[in-house]
Amino acid sequence: MATINATIDISERLPSKSGWVSFKRWILKTIEKYAICGSAQDFSELACYRTDQQVRACVRAEMREHLGFESRETCVSNAIDTVLRETGYDLADLGSIRLANKGVKRTMLEWDAYFLRMGVDPFSASVGGKAKIVPKFAAACALHIRTKLGALANNEANVLLVQRKYLELCRKHGVRDVDTVLHQGFVMNAVFTESVLDDVAASRKRLPAWIRLLESVPETGRVPVSIC
Repeated sequence: MATINATIDISERLPSKSGWVSFKRWILKTIEKYAICGSAQDFSELACYRTDQQVRACVRAEMREHLGFESRETCVSNAIDTVLRETGYDLADLGSIRLANKGVKRTMLEWDAYFLRMGVDPFSASVGGKAKIVPKFAAACALHIRTKLGALANNEANVLLVQRKYLELCRKHGVRDVDTVLHQGFVMNAVFTESVLDDVAASRKRLPAWIRLLESVPETGRVPVSIC
């Protein structure tokens, strides 16, 4: 029996662990370890791929977090603030905070109290060094775009639409140019390919026929196409 007013954890689809997949991965690790074949360029691409897989896993985990707005307008602002507060890495060169306080006048003591309340030290923010990938920011952007545009088919028109929306979002939050470009691919991939929040609701369609038979899964209903 269903529980009224329950909160239910999200089940996550696990990657394949079949014997064939494990065997192929063992072969690749052996080739990589002893450099049996392949060029340095091949292994460089493999390293990039593994970093991409790590980022995708982190984005997937961040999308499952119940990230609020706090005192800010969007979850993107909150993600920028959280990353700055917890790591010192500033995605927006304090641009997000400046935009949120445009036209606001405070004394020095009031500004100190404001930053203390936010848990941010404006003098410790990163102003140099290498740009870094921030999965929390990419996840927040993907979620915000999905909220505004809904689920979209992966076609050229929608890719351009999402790209434009992402760039507008970065400009609105004062995100640095390098971080805007660095995270664009990860955000686009998450919008069109990451299904972690959709997997449970769409699980009926993915069940194998033998499970559907033994489980007596009801047929999926259809929404009428006519509008009146």
